[in-house]
Amino acid sequence: MDRDKLAIPKHIAIIMDGNGRWAKERGKIRLEGHRAGAASLEKILRYAGEIGVKYLTVYAFSTENWKRPQKEVNGLMDLFGKYLDKEKKNLKKQGVKLVVTGEKENISPKLLKKIEDTQKFLEDCEKITFNISNQKYVKSYSKINFDENNYLKNIMTLRRINLDERFSNIGKTLKKDNWFSSSGFRTYASNSFLTSEQYYSAAYLQYPLYNLKMSFYEKVCAIGFIIAHEFAHNFDPNGILYDENNNKNLILSKDEYREYKKLIKSLKKQIDNYRIKDKTPFRGKIQICEVMSDLIAFKVILKALKEGGYTSKEDIENIIDRFAKTFACTQSVDSLLKNSNSCHPPQEVRVNLVLSNIDDFYDIFDVQPQDKMYVASEDRCRIWPN
Repeated sequence: MDRDKLAIPKHIAIIMDGNGRWAKERGKIRLEGHRAGAASLEKILRYAGEIGVKYLTVYAFSTENWKRPQKEVNGLMDLFGKYLDKEKKNLKKQGVKLVVTGEKENISPKLLKKIEDTQKFLEDCEKITFNISNQKYVKSYSKINFDENNYLKNIMTLRRINLDERFSNIGKTLKKDNWFSSSGFRTYASNSFLTSEQYYSAAYLQYPLYNLKMSFYEKVCAIGFIIAHEFAHNFDPNGILYDENNNKNLILSKDEYREYKKLIKSLKKQIDNYRIKDKTPFRGKIQICEVMSDLIAFKVILKALKEGGYTSKEDIENIIDRFAKTFACTQSVDSLLKNSNSCHPPQEVRVNLVLSNIDDFYDIFDVQPQDKMYVASEDRCRIWPN
């Protein structure tokens, strides 16, 4: 195949796993497997730079690796140090910038110094960035017997293991740096007795949600809103029930919670009033968490931008316009019907529900009682921030 016709990825990530098993199958010591893995990695790095890959990330050490016999761990560290000594000049010629991220407390001061010196030596290189990630909580599934002929069985095995792990953590101190997500391209927040986490995919950091050339307010209204939305789930009707330690413990007083439930009721009613072609209703009961998080998030970014000087009529109109464009898409009737039973309402409904509860929207666009998006002032959901 013609290389010029291939779509070259900007970033490739590799999990270094199986070196020990490779060596064992050939009757060699485990360290020989790591040497063979390092040799393969050298070839991959060289080729990746040649074809135009800009970033190569290698997950080199997980929690399991540090549990290996001390002799093997020392051998790995020694192998890395010798690699830096031997290949430093070659990396320079190849235009490789070195980045080492993650946990470093187990790395010896001598090796740390060698890493820092190599990074400084290569800091001007721009052809490809070689990121060696030493993550503490990268999971290892090396002890699981996978069936290469039964995909469904493997998926169910992984789900059972992950679910067992979650249940085993009930009642224990929450590990805030332990991640459960297997998602590649989405953002979400989860608050329950099993887990409390917020996940933001780096894949979102591209246009139309993010671009270096976008103005500040555009970034805030796009990727800023997405981040604020996930944070806001801590205050939706489900998240509000859990405290900072992931225990089911309402963080509001009884009087505050009574007022909060009135706001929920008001917003549910608004959701229920929406129809698909004036027939199929939406369901506020199952969509309230997403809509409430949307509303809180928009009020957060609006308040932040106002405090930052975006206060003119034109500023507010631009903020509302850019917020709406974040959700811009075309959805078929079939898609809308599916959304009626989803926790996420259709994009148009999400935008309209938020703006219908924002006083600035009425002032800027002169919304009147006869307009479809009009909600009486006393019926608007006035959730914080004010």
